[in-house]
Amino acid sequence: MSAVWYCCRRSLRTRARSYLGVALLLALLGGLTLASLAGARRTSSGYSRFREAGRALDVHVNAGRYEVEHPETAREIAGVTGTASYMSFVGGVVAPDGRVDFSFQPELVGSLDGLHFVYDRFAVTEGRLPDPARPDEVAVNKHLARASGIRLGQRLPIAIFTPEDEEAVYGDAPPPPVDRLDVTVVAVGLFPDEVVQDDTDWAPRLLLTPAFTERERRHATYAWTGVRLQGGAGDAARFKQVYAAAASAEDAEPRFRERAAVTARIQKAVRPLAVALGVFGALAGLATLLLVGQALLRLLRAERDDLAILRAVGAAPHLTSVVALPGAALSVVAGITGALLVAVLLSPLAPIGPLRRVEVDPGISFDWTVLVLGAVGFALALSAIALVAAVRQAPHRRQAIARGRVAQRSPLAGAVAAAGMPAPAVVGMRLALEPGEGRASVPVRAALGGAVVAVVALVAALVFGSSLRSLVDKPRLYGWDWDLTVVAETGYGEIDVAKAHDVLDGDPAVGAWSGAHFQSLDIEGRDVPAIGTEPGAAVIPPMLSGRSVRARDEVVLGSQTLSELDKQVGDTVEVASQDGRRRLRIVGTAVFPTVGPILGSYTTLGTGALVAYDQAPGRDDAGTGPTALFVRFREGVDREAAVARIAERLPGIGRLRGTTEVIPVQRPAEIVNYDSMGATPVILGGVLVLAAVVSLGLTLASGVGRRRRDLSLLKSLGFTRGQISATVVWQSSIVVGVGLLVGVPLGVALGRWLWMLFAARLPVLAQPAVPALLLAAIGAGLLVVANLVAAVPARSAARTPVAATLRAE
Repeated sequence: MSAVWYCCRRSLRTRARSYLGVALLLALLGGLTLASLAGARRTSSGYSRFREAGRALDVHVNAGRYEVEHPETAREIAGVTGTASYMSFVGGVVAPDGRVDFSFQPELVGSLDGLHFVYDRFAVTEGRLPDPARPDEVAVNKHLARASGIRLGQRLPIAIFTPEDEEAVYGDAPPPPVDRLDVTVVAVGLFPDEVVQDDTDWAPRLLLTPAFTERERRHATYAWTGVRLQGGAGDAARFKQVYAAAASAEDAEPRFRERAAVTARIQKAVRPLAVALGVFGALAGLATLLLVGQALLRLLRAERDDLAILRAVGAAPHLTSVVALPGAALSVVAGITGALLVAVLLSPLAPIGPLRRVEVDPGISFDWTVLVLGAVGFALALSAIALVAAVRQAPHRRQAIARGRVAQRSPLAGAVAAAGMPAPAVVGMRLALEPGEGRASVPVRAALGGAVVAVVALVAALVFGSSLRSLVDKPRLYGWDWDLTVVAETGYGEIDVAKAHDVLDGDPAVGAWSGAHFQSLDIEGRDVPAIGTEPGAAVIPPMLSGRSVRARDEVVLGSQTLSELDKQVGDTVEVASQDGRRRLRIVGTAVFPTVGPILGSYTTLGTGALVAYDQAPGRDDAGTGPTALFVRFREGVDREAAVARIAERLPGIGRLRGTTEVIPVQRPAEIVNYDSMGATPVILGGVLVLAAVVSLGLTLASGVGRRRRDLSLLKSLGFTRGQISATVVWQSSIVVGVGLLVGVPLGVALGRWLWMLFAARLPVLAQPAVPALLLAAIGAGLLVVANLVAAVPARSAARTPVAATLRAE
């Protein structure tokens, strides 16, 4: 037993650096895995935690003037445990010429009793919340700051008008304001429902204090009241029903906004990003087990000589199996400890996307669920690998395996030798591809497998990231399959079709165009935003399956709408119309763009319907003009010049002159979310590459140590130091070359498959983007790195003492 203990201590002393290398590799890859999984959880829960920290209310209600005049209605309903309100005013910022600038017309949000200050708190990204007791301090949302150039600390003159003057203020001779106050911008930030939004929902808003609201309360035009319900979201339906009944006595039509619905919408936009981060973590975890398991196998194989001596002097078989286990156990424990530290240090990178700016607890994070379960999982898996490898290295088992083994020779190395390649290249290839025999054997399959896995994980992550970037950069993939969008009266007006023909048909840049009507349909009892167009229209949202509408009794749906209706392509749906109920046949699914009337119901990813325009309510008259135009240009035209030329003639094509405008691409919340991820994927991918480089260095160092006898024989046969170094460099290049040759196609296939699954969940057009030039550059870079990493082992190999090594044999 003392001999076994001596061998254990000797193993720890002589191979301390190797065990440290294994621990470092586990710390890097394991930390990356845990950081990715914890980041996915932190991203997924970010919005819910933000709303809880901001004391979110369950339901908000707006009933116009009724809510201003009867604020008691909401708080007196049974089950309401708290309320908070804001009031809005007719007003705006006074321009230097003394007139109110309505070009960006912000909504004036005047908190009455703590809404957006105490409840549903405004998220400050710059500055501080205004002092509720000061009427001259305000906060602006990021959209208002960006659209108008308002800066933190800027003084703004605010003018307030009476509700009765609301229409007159937009005329040529507006009435004078009833009050004016100079305010200071002390905060820029986001309202709770603005954290992740469709571009269509963005509106300039200005938050005023309770002191300001009390001063101007008599001039309020409408109010929103938020309520906290005793039963939470479960009481929302009853509250809405009771409130609507009370408001109906005054002919008021309330609108409701539920916290649960807003949270679900934002979670829908965030979830795919969290899933993508989790998938990356799973790939990193697989790479961790394979690369670290390979490193442990190398170390345990290095104990063969000592194990044989122990067995020869009478040690029992089970004792010889445990000699290297203490070192392996220490390296695993140290590596897992390092992985926990790396995961914690990387935690400030999460959450990723827009939720990062409203994270309630930014900085270092300890997700004990992921950290503990991940540490236990790595410990169990790697301990099992080490135990199995140790048992297989026992001398009596090695002898049994050796008796049935035939020396393996690489046909590729033989072919290279026959082709007349230099001797260092041939020998380096044999060292990389042939395991060797006896004490000089090395786990080449594990080394090659580790290289392949590292390349697969890296390439898959790059293909997925490139596809995500392509999705963000190509509006066609998320529904905008045209070049120019024209709307009349922000989506509520009407375009003169004859005038549209005059402008568009004669323009050489226009390839095709279609009119569109924005409406909402009652489909099977559900309110579904719809785009109405001529059957067989040339410019429509891109199709996912089936075909477009060719007849009046057909409909195309978004994939989420189709799922909610529990229908399939080929089924029929019942649609309400002015003539009663009609049945339409579902002929396909489409990627619906985020487009429609401002502050109204509009189509977006997965949600919407495409119908013949006269199927929509209010569009039965064939003479009714469209509310929007979708224009596609010909290939190769100067898009900017075409847009500028057409935009000059657009003011005259509306029924009301000057009411038409060109709108930019409106991104859905999911695309806005992905566009703000920052450098997090690059950092995570960089850690993965670093871990793979460390693994390669350990493999080469171990191989040089195991094959000192072979290297000494080569030197005795005439190899120079330079040729010995070149041999190790060739070995490194072959390992990486095999990893690239096998790993790149597999990584591309895996990345494409993951992207197809991801795109189907959104849904968008699934067009994976393979960054061929980037992959080629990375491949070349990895070969360069392989040569650099091989420099130290190559130098060590070149210094191998021939006489001393051969005498030891």
